[in-house]
Amino acid sequence: MEQFLLLLIFAGTTCALSIVPETKCDAIQIIVSCAPVPGATVYIQLMTNATGYVLEFNKNLPGHDIKVFIVKNGKVKIRESYRNRTEFFIDTGTLKITDVEEDDAGQYTLKAYKPNGEFVQMLSFTLNVKGKDSRSIDISIPAVVGVLILILVGCVVWKLKPCRKTGYQTLN
Repeated sequence: MEQFLLLLIFAGTTCALSIVPETKCDAIQIIVSCAPVPGATVYIQLMTNATGYVLEFNKNLPGHDIKVFIVKNGKVKIRESYRNRTEFFIDTGTLKITDVEEDDAGQYTLKAYKPNGEFVQMLSFTLNVKGKDSRSIDISIPAVVGVLILILVGCVVWKLKPCRKTGYQTLN
């Protein structure tokens, strides 16, 4: 029973340490920037609904832009280097990036067009990825709580152990 309790607590502590933080940003509203930590998942609201639009989403670099994804005829095409960790949800106009990297930081621009090519809107925002030091703070709090729980349960289990007979007799 003691081993089961310790295993259960260890599993809970491990889960607490592996929680991936999520950041939600609304680029539709006037925001200065969006700032997830490395390894996190970020959801960026770019439109309320992108159905029926042609979209170009670019990362702006000095001298040129990198096309991250395009939406045309209801289909999303994502650049190869973003493909395994990026999704765009047309019905909600939300961009999801998992396992955010420090290289993801930068200025981004969304251009929206009607199907006939008429320009509708342009939206720009900055993605600031917090340094690795920020992530260590996020992980240290669950680690301390987990260790304290382990110590507490260890003490309770130790106190509840039945007393063993030692072979000594008490004097009356």
